[in-house]
Amino acid sequence: MSLESIQAIQDYLACRTNAAVASHTAREQDRVQSLFARLVNVRPHEVAFVPTATTAENLIVSALGIRAGNRIVTDELHYTGSLYMYHQLRKTGVEVDVVRARQGVVYLEDVQAALARGARLLAVSWVSAWNGHRHDLAALSALAHAHGARVYVDLMQGVGALPIDLDASGVDYAATSSYKWLMADLGLGFLYVRGSALPELTATQFGARQVATSDGASQDWRTRPGTAGKFEVGSISNIVVASLTSSLEFLTSVDLDAIVAARQQILEHIGSEAAKLGLKQAGFASHGPIIAFHCADCGSIKAALQQSGCYVTCSENRIRFAPTLFNTVDDVDAVMRVFHKTLR
Repeated sequence: MSLESIQAIQDYLACRTNAAVASHTAREQDRVQSLFARLVNVRPHEVAFVPTATTAENLIVSALGIRAGNRIVTDELHYTGSLYMYHQLRKTGVEVDVVRARQGVVYLEDVQAALARGARLLAVSWVSAWNGHRHDLAALSALAHAHGARVYVDLMQGVGALPIDLDASGVDYAATSSYKWLMADLGLGFLYVRGSALPELTATQFGARQVATSDGASQDWRTRPGTAGKFEVGSISNIVVASLTSSLEFLTSVDLDAIVAARQQILEHIGSEAAKLGLKQAGFASHGPIIAFHCADCGSIKAALQQSGCYVTCSENRIRFAPTLFNTVDDVDAVMRVFHKTLR
């Protein structure tokens, strides 16, 4: 989280007891929704606030009315929490086809083979949290639509780090949470539903945020238009909204392509130094924001990194690097010195 986001949270807390805070936060919510829509190139009414990206995926599956006998295609590089959800849906009779990765890559022809057997939904992560594998969303969407399937994409590991045009991608539904590359705190997410795909979805949860206006006496409820009218339910975290105001203003004002180019140099340096240590990359380079390596002694490395004040994700016999815009080659060298001492 940036210093500006922290200051925005402090400013919000300072005025929390002010009578004007309600109208202020309503304006900030609209502003954040519009900023996110601009970041991913969609219309603001196609975006709704949700608690998390995982919640959004559950909502989409429910709104599609997926039931026993229906089929879903996903892949093994999708988010762990999502794969767990589909594992549970299998127990209800939903058919779930998990496309296997080959050497850390999910190939389009393997997805096509799975879709050819029929599916209601294709659900994937744009960038894999496991190894940084990145899908070609336009190609996936065209393929899924040709086989009569809708497309859901978890944007979590890519949005804010890579330029994206959701409108042009053909994706039907997408979601992300407020932390990671969006540089805010945990506790809020965004759900995108393409306008043309919204009518076929049925709301399965209901609450005050779906209501535009109402007459309490006659209960003349009028639902908000767009994605919010079907998927927003209750209160949202205004603390996270405050932090997002700062971070999204920054992300929508900078040249993400320039950030990608600068980060690519750092990723290549990581790859070069890791190769010297004999670490094998978990998948092929996809010019995404993440690179990962297989490692048999992650426990020792994690302890040594913590002791040295460095942070790199170490889990499941895997080391994952996700350099952000403020990281430098010097940061990489500091981490690699720890690796050299621990692995040699």
